This record gives sequence, structure tokens and C-alpha cells, in this order.
Amino acid sequence: RNSHFTCSTIDATIPLLSSTRVVEDGALSSSTSPATDSALLAVFFEGTANSLRPTTTQVGVFFEACNHYDITEPGAVLSPHMAAFKMGYDGCGVAYGLPGTIWAVGLLTQCTAVVKRVKQLLEVRKHVSVVVFGLSRGGIAALMLAKQLADYDVDRLSVQMCVFDPVPGNLVCITRYLDVFALNAASYVMDCSACRTLRRVLALYPHGPLPDLAFHAPILPIYPSSDLCDVEEDAVLGCHQGALYPHDFIHPSMRVACKASYVRVLAFLRECGVHVATADDGDEVTLQQECLADFTAELLNAGSTFRIAHGAGGRGAIVRHSRGAFLNRHHRQLAASSSAIDLRQLAEHAFGSPPEGHHRGLHRRARSLSETSDGEDDEGGGKEPGVVFMLQVRRDIQHRPAVCLLVSCTLILASCLVLVYMYIFR
Repeated sequence: RNSHFTCSTIDATIPLLSSTRVVEDGALSSSTSPATDSALLAVFFEGTANSLRPTTTQVGVFFEACNHYDITEPGAVLSPHMAAFKMGYDGCGVAYGLPGTIWAVGLLTQCTAVVKRVKQLLEVRKHVSVVVFGLSRGGIAALMLAKQLADYDVDRLSVQMCVFDPVPGNLVCITRYLDVFALNAASYVMDCSACRTLRRVLALYPHGPLPDLAFHAPILPIYPSSDLCDVEEDAVLGCHQGALYPHDFIHPSMRVACKASYVRVLAFLRECGVHVATADDGDEVTLQQECLADFTAELLNAGSTFRIAHGAGGRGAIVRHSRGAFLNRHHRQLAASSSAIDLRQLAEHAFGSPPEGHHRGLHRRARSLSETSDGEDDEGGGKEPGVVFMLQVRRDIQHRPAVCLLVSCTLILASCLVLVYMYIFR
């Protein structure tokens, strides 16, 4: 299924640049000498059980809308006249079956294929920009790719990355206390601080929690220092990939979250230079205005949630408070650019100094209106009066070891019983 995107074996002899001009579906081309200009490679990683074709989530939507030349297949020829390329991969569960679903098998294979293409481009281009968009386990693949490209020349390679709810599929306390050899996916990508080529990160985390048995705790990696990498982390509406379905064809109850994700990711891709040809280009301002109205209305919902996350030192959670001046950072960004004077004045108001983080690189080096830090909370997730954002990504909430270990052991036992039952009665 979808063999075009699920190459499990990578040919070691991927064709180099051909002298023949190749143009497909209006893909961007360059008339300048390939030895002197840059190239852009957009990479798309789907979630575990999702396919790019047929489209499952917005990862597939943006892959199809990306007007770059597709070089996913090992046999695809790189043209010297092309300036923009793309690669896309089905989820590891689709491409690699049960091992991919349970143990994320195949992610490194997909990343290796991308690295080989990057090497080829660097042989004929002075600079290559890699823009990556990944959902769930695809977000883990994006982090793996960043680590594999970490030691390249920073003057010749730059990586920009959008990860949407990166979920390694590991229990939090197993990673924290039992994975002493760092063998699971969460441990492998936890520390990305040495990724020198990583220049920009947009990490989006839906606040809606899933049952612990779903193994869907997201990860909050350590990124390079703020003088090297711009990092924006934000909590968003929705629950896991339910916040990233195509917003035009989703149930009304999920449309607000999906529409906001579409606006956010589209802006990121275009800011990074990816050419995205969408059918509603003329409606982008309208979509932003709709999101602003939706966010303002959502502030009236006083419900609170808590979602545990993998984090350095056993700290991390995605929190929804019962109130806030803005829903999240995206809300503040839209308000700051709104023509409504009262909203702009609210966005421009100073809400206090940023919290002290445990690691550098957690906020952009240029502190714009949208980057003013969240209000301080206590360790239990409580909210101080000065909280700015209703939805927050928290790196300072300590997990409770005893409770986590008890839950982890219970879930492991339950999972084993389920597997035994499936094996006996299959």
C-alpha cells in the first residue's frame, strides 16, 4: 500500500543530478547555476496509522499542496534546474506494520533516506534549507532527522521544524526511571541541544488528554540555546491528531481546533519558504478572523485539563486553566495583528516578566508580542492571578514518581494480558 511513500529499503546509489531538465506539476525551478544558489527540501512525516494518499490529516493536505518536485522515491532524478524539492512518508504503522505501530520501527530508515538526499543536494548547492513537518510519531521522526543532521556545516545547512504533538509511544515513567540505556524513542530524542543546524522550531501540543493506556504522552525536548535556535512552544485546542484533520471535512465540534492548526502550520511553512498552493489563498485573512473569534469565545469555557508529558528531569505537562487573558500564544498573535483597537491594546499590555527556565532556547531570542512568557504556576499546576494564557506548555511541573511507577506497571501488565489474549484467540 502506498509504495511510493513507504520505502523500507533505501538504495545506496540514489541518482545524482541529471543534466536533463525535469519539471512536474509546475514545480518550482531555478534558472541560475546550481553551484551558486540554494535548495529547499520540504519533508513531511505522517502519524503512526496515517497515510499521505489517501489523505488522512493536514500532513497529507500540505504535502499535496506543496508545489515542489517530489524526490521521495530512491529512483527519482534530481534536476539541476530545480530549486525546491519535497519528500513525504506514511506513518510507521502503515509502512512497517505492527512493529512500526508498537515500537516505531522504520522512523530511522525514513530519516536515513532524507539524509542521503540532503548529502546529494549539498554536493551541488552552496546551501540547503530543510523544512520538516511531522505529526505524532512523525514529529518524533522530525526530531530524529534533526539529530542526524546535527553535525553538518551550519553555514551550508539549516533545519526548520514544525512538530505537532510529537508522541514517542512510551510511558513517561518507563522513560524516566527504567530506560537506563536510552533505548526507546523518547530517550533518543529528548536532548536535541547539540543540533547546531536546527534554526527554528514550532512545537504545538493539543491540551486534550488521552487515557494512559493509549501511550500518548507528548515529549518536550531540550533544544539548542536561544542564540542558535528560535523555539516557539504552544498549547492548542483539541486532542492529539483530532486537532489536525482537514478542517473543511471534519465534524463541527472539531472544526475550530483543526482550522486553527491549518492557519498556524500554513503560516509556518510559508515563512520558511515552502511554496504551498492552496485553494483558499484569498480566504486566509477570513480564516484568521474566524480563529480570533473562536478563541475569544473559547475563553468563556472554564473547564480545566492536565496532560502529562515527557520532559527533562521528570518535568512537563500541557495544562488548561479555568481562565486566562488569552487562549494561547496564537490567540495573542492574532489579536496583536487585528484591526480591532481594543484587542490590539490588550495584546500590547505587559503581563510581567518571563519565568526562569531550566534550559535556554525555550523562547525566541527576539521577544515579540507573541513571545511574552506565560504566567507562573505552582508545581501542582495551580494558577497565579497573573496567568496570561489559558492553555500552557509547562516545563516546571514535577511528576510524582510513586504514582507514575504504579500506573506504568499496571499499564504494562494490562498490555501484556491484551497481547496474550490476542495471540490465543487470533
